[in-house]
Amino acid sequence: MKQIFLILASLAIISCNKKSSTEEHNIESKKTIENMPLTINSNSETLSSNINLDNSLFDKKDIEFKKYKYKNVFIEDIKIKDLLDKNYREAFQNYLENNNDSRDDDHLEDPKPTLFTQLLLIRIQQLEDKNAYFLLQESSKLPGISHGGVELLNQSLWQLFIDKSLFFINESSHYNDIELLDYILKSFAEQYVVESSSEENEISFCNCEGIKKGMLLVNKKHIETNILFKKFQEIFKKETLIEIECAPSLDNGWKSTTKEFYDIKPLIDKEMGKKLGVKEKIFYKVRIVPILKEYYTK
Repeated sequence: MKQIFLILASLAIISCNKKSSTEEHNIESKKTIENMPLTINSNSETLSSNINLDNSLFDKKDIEFKKYKYKNVFIEDIKIKDLLDKNYREAFQNYLENNNDSRDDDHLEDPKPTLFTQLLLIRIQQLEDKNAYFLLQESSKLPGISHGGVELLNQSLWQLFIDKSLFFINESSHYNDIELLDYILKSFAEQYVVESSSEENEISFCNCEGIKKGMLLVNKKHIETNILFKKFQEIFKKETLIEIECAPSLDNGWKSTTKEFYDIKPLIDKEMGKKLGVKEKIFYKVRIVPILKEYYTK
């Protein structure tokens, strides 16, 4: 009887230890999965799967299919699951960086990084593909890819960011990686936001009494005419227009002029405060706001 009891007790201990070990393994597996890109449902899904070139960010004739191969596979036919494999991805990135097929070294970038980036942007545009964002984020860190990728296609990148800013912030927050957003925000701001802290800017000879500290000023003409701001045009019609009088200068043909601006900061704060989750709000405050502050009016 005593021997039977000892056998049963031993089995119970073994069972508990096995269960504990399994739980620990499951917890560690879960942690690993949380920090990895989300997998595609279909193992056969490629960079060009489920996208419509007739309704994309780019003119269809500017997307060069059936031209460039990697390991005997056209770039658009490469499987996403392969690109999520670190070794495969790094080898492919090396291929994009070091196999330059530019038609004119003085004027055109290598078309392969351009095609790869176009496909990733379209997948984000049409599918909100999280894996495409991860691949865009990682490849954009490499100068040999970014020159012919996000930098060459910055207008399309800005448009996509404006249309899907929450998606970009959510994914950047997920990876706690600010590099891609840092490039987007700074390149966009340098193009469209008034750099009031600079001695040479479009309001340097103006009466700036109507401009308060901490604004993000965009010229009214950009809001009204640039396709990038199309979705905000009706919204800004309801916002206060900031008018400033500018003295004669070389820039305005030595005539007194009135310049008009909108402050986009309240709209950004409202959208982010209303739509971001708790984790994303922290990421926005800690990682994104410091970038925007560089362009606030002083």
